[in-house]
Parts: sequence; structure tokens; C-alpha cells
Amino acid sequence: MDDLEPTDYVILSLLNSGVNTFNGIFKKIPKASDFKMDKRINSLIKRGYIQKSKKDGFLSRHFNPTISLTDLGKENVERKTTEMRQEWDKLWLLYEKKDKQGLLDGMNLGMMPLFLVMGITNGMMMGSMMSLADTNYQQYTSDLDYAYVDGYGDGFADGSDFGGAEYSDANFDGGFESVS
Repeated sequence: MDDLEPTDYVILSLLNSGVNTFNGIFKKIPKASDFKMDKRINSLIKRGYIQKSKKDGFLSRHFNPTISLTDLGKENVERKTTEMRQEWDKLWLLYEKKDKQGLLDGMNLGMMPLFLVMGITNGMMMGSMMSLADTNYQQYTSDLDYAYVDGYGDGFADGSDFGGAEYSDANFDGGFESVS
């Protein structure tokens, strides 16, 4: 039906939640390649999912354009959010039944970060669900650039930092280095 990738849905969801510039998207996904994100955003513009503002001045238009969802983009975000809520409800039922194998089988690699980014669940609930399935968020998202939106992947595996900001990089001497 549509040719969007999970990264595209992350961008559309960010725009839907109020982020409205290229740099705003880059700041929300700091560990993703700016080149890759720029390429995805421009692809979404060409395909009609998002549009640049015509009110931007020369510098803004060329260096940090204001962007917004088109009607097509809004429809796709709403449709995907509904689809993700239905998937989450299925996983939630498996979680409540304590069906470890069913939960593990039902978890989809591409969808897990989207549950968080699209506001369908929070990190604590995702951690509880993954704990029941004997896995963790970093195993599922280690190869995905968009998994790092708002630092969701930082320090999550060991439960040391649900905020993902202050002590996200482990020091191999046994302590933690502050990244502030």
C-alpha cells in the first residue's frame, strides 16, 4: 500500500508531535546519521508526505527549513498509529497471560522502537514486557538508527538509566563516565 520505512514513520511522528524543522529532527535522533535523515526527509518531501514552508527566509529555507505534514502524511501517521495500537494490544494480552513464547514471537524488530516514538507505550512498560520475554530493548534495536530517539536506547539494557542522559556510556573500569 505505501512504501514507507520505519525511519519514515519516526520522522512523520516527530512532525506530528510538534517538531517542525530539519535541525529539530536531527536533535531528536542524535545518534542517527544526519546524512541518512536528510535523505529520508527529502524523500518524504518528494513523495508528498511532508512539505517545506514557503514563508521561510533564504537562510532558513536552505539551512534549516520549516517542514510540516501534508494531508497524505497526516493520514499515514494516523493509520500507522492505529495499526501500532492494535499490535500493542495483542502484545499486551500476551503479556497479561504471561505467555513468554507468544510474546517473543509477536515482537517485531521494526515495530518495537515505534511503540515508544509514537507514544503508544513508555520505557518502563516496554522493559517489563521484554523482561518477561527474556530479552531487552538494546538487543532488538542495536542496528536501528531511529531507536535512539530521545535516548531510549541509552543505558536501558541494565536498567541503570531510564532517562538516558547523564550516565549513558559505561566505563570499562567498572564506573561510569559522565557525558554532560
